[in-house]
Amino acid sequence: MLSIKVMQSCTKRFAEYCHLHVPGMGCSTKKMYLALIKKSFDTLSAVGNIGKKRDDIAQGLYSYQIKKHTVYFRDTDQEFIVLRILHSRMDLERHWS
Repeated sequence: MLSIKVMQSCTKRFAEYCHLHVPGMGCSTKKMYLALIKKSFDTLSAVGNIGKKRDDIAQGLYSYQIKKHTVYFRDTDQEFIVLRILHSRMDLERHWS
């Protein structure tokens, strides 16, 4: 079982996204959605790399879908490193750098 490391920049950007772009979503719904994302991290940790290889974006990058969001991550021998969580409507090129 590998550990999950969520980069601080990823956490900050996702929190800003939730605050700015999902104002109609109630607090309890946001909490449920964040719990779903956390559960997906637990699954990734327990099952192993379930992501799609994304060398077209960056060498050694993987992604997987959670409803309308895509999680971008790398894996090492010890951990999965979550780099970005983007909504399907967000421009990957704009938010990748």
